[in-house]
Amino acid sequence: MFVPRGWWHACLNLDTLTVAVTQNFVSSVNLAQVLDFLRPGRAELVSGCSHDQRGKLHDMFVAGLARERPDLLKQIERRMAAARAKVERDQRLSD
Repeated sequence: MFVPRGWWHACLNLDTLTVAVTQNFVSSVNLAQVLDFLRPGRAELVSGCSHDQRGKLHDMFVAGLARERPDLLKQIERRMAAARAKVERDQRLSD
């Protein structure tokens, strides 16, 4: 079953012997949203790992990107900076 980003979902196990196989999909298309979701201060929204790791996931993910895909990280950082600049410009225009 595919659950799109941001959709609420739940699973009800109808038997006592169940197995869950899950995977989160991250691509260059949704990478900015994933980085935003993992940013510090949102650890309560993360599951699937120990509580002490939840607040570190953003930095761990960015470090992995810097090591394995520095070109993609730079591209996403530029895209995110442009989006923030647009929001700031729009806010100034609406004031």
